[in-house]
Amino acid sequence: MKVRPFISVFGCFLIYLGLGTTFLFGNITPYLTSYLRKRVNNNTRYEQTAWIIYISDCLTSFFFCGVWLAERIGHRFSILIGTVIYSLGIIATYWTIQHSLGATIATLGMVVNVGFIGCYGFPLSVAMQWFPNNKGLMAGIVSSGMAFTPVVMNNLHTYFMNPNNLQPDADGYFSDSGILDRVPFLFIIMGAVQGGILLIDYYCTRNLQICPRYESSSIYISFGCFLIYLGLGTTFLFGNITPYLTSYLRKRVNNNTRYEQTAWIIYISDCLTSFFFCGVWLAERIGHRFSILIGTVIYSLGIIATYWTIQHSLGATIATLGMVVNVGFIGCYGFPLSVAMQWFPNNKGLMAGIVSSGMAFTPVVMNNLHTYFMNPNNLQPDADGYFSDSGILDRVPFLFIIMGAVQGGILLIGLLLYQEPPPDMPEETEVDKCSALAQTELDCEHKTRTLTFQEDSPVMSEGNSTNQKVEKSQIPILREFVVVPKEALKMREFYILLITCIGSLHSGTFICNFYKIYGQTFIDDDAFLTTTGSVSGCVHVVLRVLMGLIQDKISFKYDSEERPIIELQDSWCWQVLKHPLFKWVIKLNDKPITSNKRDFMGLKTILLFTLVATSHGGQVMFIIWICALYATFPVEFVCIPAAVVEVFGKKHTTMIYGMIYFIAGTSVIIWPIVFQKIIPHFGWFGTFCLFGSISFIGFLASLVYSEK
Repeated sequence: MKVRPFISVFGCFLIYLGLGTTFLFGNITPYLTSYLRKRVNNNTRYEQTAWIIYISDCLTSFFFCGVWLAERIGHRFSILIGTVIYSLGIIATYWTIQHSLGATIATLGMVVNVGFIGCYGFPLSVAMQWFPNNKGLMAGIVSSGMAFTPVVMNNLHTYFMNPNNLQPDADGYFSDSGILDRVPFLFIIMGAVQGGILLIDYYCTRNLQICPRYESSSIYISFGCFLIYLGLGTTFLFGNITPYLTSYLRKRVNNNTRYEQTAWIIYISDCLTSFFFCGVWLAERIGHRFSILIGTVIYSLGIIATYWTIQHSLGATIATLGMVVNVGFIGCYGFPLSVAMQWFPNNKGLMAGIVSSGMAFTPVVMNNLHTYFMNPNNLQPDADGYFSDSGILDRVPFLFIIMGAVQGGILLIGLLLYQEPPPDMPEETEVDKCSALAQTELDCEHKTRTLTFQEDSPVMSEGNSTNQKVEKSQIPILREFVVVPKEALKMREFYILLITCIGSLHSGTFICNFYKIYGQTFIDDDAFLTTTGSVSGCVHVVLRVLMGLIQDKISFKYDSEERPIIELQDSWCWQVLKHPLFKWVIKLNDKPITSNKRDFMGLKTILLFTLVATSHGGQVMFIIWICALYATFPVEFVCIPAAVVEVFGKKHTTMIYGMIYFIAGTSVIIWPIVFQKIIPHFGWFGTFCLFGSISFIGFLASLVYSEK
């Protein structure tokens, strides 16, 4: 009987036994929290130290990154690196627990679990490979290692910490000096013991066998692209953090600072991000991954540096948070969207919607976490609209350290998963589409309908009979319709789309960053306003994905007479989209999908002019209006790119859309100057009317486009 498999499986069990620190927190939390409360900060409570375990659970869900690493450097080397990081993270808590709760969270909640990720990936599957006929039993035995950790360690820890079995005080915390003196040393012991167990398994698994390395899944790669955009979504967080940031600058740095001045941060950000084509240029020369890595470092350091600059001046804060951060943004933004679409050539619209929704999803994930950290007691601002509570203000600089670390970590995980498609990656071609369409129509005509929009008439033509077969020769001869950027500048459609984009982008940026400031004027609930931003972000995400999905179901081509053709390639999609409830999504009996921008712009105009009424309608009306406004954001991100494809062809879509967005993005720089004049003199109603008017101009431009 071979002993090697049993030794290897025992090694896998020991890995999980060594990684079971999470299951020890229930026993050591009273000692840890009591030490922080009695020796560091007497306001520390169990609700605060709970952050350690919840951050741990969050980070351990990224264990697939350890699998990725192990496939590239070897599973044993990955376990060795993970063991060192894991043990040092626990041991370092000896010092961090004597400093602050935040430092303790950093080592025990973050560093430790980075090591966990390096060790966790393969042991379970490897044990099952050694005993392929007993996979369930092996899974149960190995995974029980983590559950067995408290069985072995709990009583040992308690005997060391509390040998006399003393009870906590009436407030639930220990105050005995002997117990408190031993708390830091407990983590040295834990780090040494758990690390020793992991090193024993390193010996046991020296001849461990695993399956051959496999290629990264396109789904994981696309998820990495999504994470890159999720990490870049700081812009969508300003609406929530601006009240805290501005209040700090006003109360601690310069008492003349107002919201109209801190608006420079977001508008400079929007201006700089319109230079994203520079990141594309850089990535083409040094490589995608290296460009994203450089961008990630600059982006994260820019946010973290705000810890110091916000304590100095508004100008320094603008330099780091408005400029440096967005230089990093430019390095990361360029290719993830197109790479995801290349991995799924038949679902480009859906992938564009999913990946781009990453930035819209950032406030959904982060808003409530930031508010809970900044304002756990849900305190309200003073009558002047600014916070003065010292607890909130003290936490403002630290918020940027947390933001930089979290957003940078997300970007690095996305970078680990990011991979360019191979050169021989198949692409969806027009010829393939046409052949597939012809074959489908010959087999089952109801699965594909071809609608031809006449140049001067909105009337659609269909086959005379649903029973009549469509021959291949009846398929229009398709050809590529191309307008070069230089010629696009001479076409009035370019300027119509530009005006529409300006009308949408300017008003959208305003709402995204001022909704909370306005809401504070009549809603005394900071947590509700934060939730409003999160729910609105969900609406934004859903609309982006929905519009991308619809674009996949509808493809634009041009026949020999340069008439746009729409193909609806699934009968269920055809039937659903014909329903009256979906007429606002796509005008099947009028113009192509890009006319949706007219509907979105009209809705946005109405909502902006009536937004001031929400002060009378209360919380319910406010959240409905903000969610509806967020629902109109796909105009500049989905509808206008689709219109560029429709009017100018696909070949130069990126460049022409980049030209439109560059002009629209850089033009927002005028607003901080305007705000300093409008808001103090005309109030919120005058501001809403101004942006409603800009949106209305965009609506008129979309009408001109639709009538062309």
